[in-house]
Amino acid sequence: MANLPEWLDAVRQDDLPSLHTLAEGIDRGLDVVIAGLTLPWSSGGGDGHVNRTKMIKQQMYGRAAVRRSRDDRARRDMGTWDIGAFGNDTAADFAGDLDEATMEERESMIRRVLKRAADPSDYLITSDAERAVAAAALVVAQHPDGEPTCTNYGPSKPLPELPADLRTLAVGALDRVVDERSEIAELWDEATDGPRWRRDITRLRDVLDPPIPSQEEALFEI
Repeated sequence: MANLPEWLDAVRQDDLPSLHTLAEGIDRGLDVVIAGLTLPWSSGGGDGHVNRTKMIKQQMYGRAAVRRSRDDRARRDMGTWDIGAFGNDTAADFAGDLDEATMEERESMIRRVLKRAADPSDYLITSDAERAVAAAALVVAQHPDGEPTCTNYGPSKPLPELPADLRTLAVGALDRVVDERSEIAELWDEATDGPRWRRDITRLRDVLDPPIPSQEEALFEI
């Protein structure tokens, strides 16, 4: 364990982007990782109760998957109960992290999530994509043409005024979420609600970067 910090430094300096993500995750919870590897106790029992509680919560809202179909498997893999930006466990946890952070920290948290997802150098895993969609929805909510994130699972505390450059970063992140090197896109494409999910992503993106109308549409408006 004494060599773990040195190993993390070596990984960060290496040219292996996928390991950079691993090192960053370990570094964020370094004390927890060391405790898990060195102490005789296990959190397995507690984790089991947490998963059971989440399932009960979803059943209370009528969102638990009970059919054995491809759609159900995809939703279970993602911990998802709705196509909305905060309709999954990861995004709801991100909202909780924002609420626990100081007002000054919230912008940097949103920026960090969007920047990680927008990076084209690595395969985008589901958890990073889910956090990115949630962060993009918060950016959209502050756009003049955007809509508030009306959800019980989004942040309950106010956000600072987000700088305009986050809109461009959010567009890049949303583009990565739906491209061919995105795990969440593969999972949603297996679900019957996949087209609705893609339309919802497009709706968010179009607020930040409105599509240019075709020549025929422009002439019709005139």
